[in-house]
Amino acid sequence: MNRAVYEGLSLSPGIGVAPVFRLSSPAFETTGRQVAPEHREAEAVRLETACAEVTLALQESAADKTRPVMIDILSDPLFHGSMVDRVRNGRTAEDAVVETAFDLKVIFGEIPDPVLRARGDHAEELGRHIFKRLKKL
Repeated sequence: MNRAVYEGLSLSPGIGVAPVFRLSSPAFETTGRQVAPEHREAEAVRLETACAEVTLALQESAADKTRPVMIDILSDPLFHGSMVDRVRNGRTAEDAVVETAFDLKVIFGEIPDPVLRARGDHAEELGRHIFKRLKKL
């Protein structure tokens, strides 16, 4: 039996002895891979499937205050259209999502209005949701 000591932030006093489960998310970054022309339509279908699944999940999560904003962003041609264009130009669906989310974060981040500036954060969060769905497809 392997024994190791892990230190972390305690949520309650005392010690804990249990199996360790490491939760990790895939890195939200581009790979630079290109999709061959004959596979681009399949990649676009993957993207659309992930977007539909995220939209459904957002519609079902009534407790999320940002839900209406994120649904609006997902249907916005600036967000959705940019992802589709990138896939049609040979980017993987994952790379298209990451690039679009970061581009919008920069664009909205330069707007003085704090409400509009927050849309950049929402675009990134939405991109992360879509990215995670793509990794499962």
